[in-house]
Amino acid sequence: MTRSSTEYQPFADQVESLTLDGIDHYKNGGYDQALAAFGEAARFCRERGDVAGEARADVYCASDKQEQALASYREALELYSRLGDKGRVANLRNNIGLLLTS
Repeated sequence: MTRSSTEYQPFADQVESLTLDGIDHYKNGGYDQALAAFGEAARFCRERGDVAGEARADVYCASDKQEQALASYREALELYSRLGDKGRVANLRNNIGLLLTS
């Protein structure tokens, strides 16, 4: 099923709003609020069959939650691998490597 641009726009606006909220909280040290916003954006994407970004993992890293970061990076890696996004896959593998060697 293909979305028309009018069907997609409310979805895109909602995800963008949640992501921007998460980024704002992250920049201001509100890691729990950032995780909540990114988690909601990811849930929203998964429900609609779209791929969520790896922003949650970055916040987990910043808040010293390495296990959760690794799980989030691996989830994103699996999704981007299935999509064939080689650039994102390479970036995620690098992030996982850095996390495991820190």
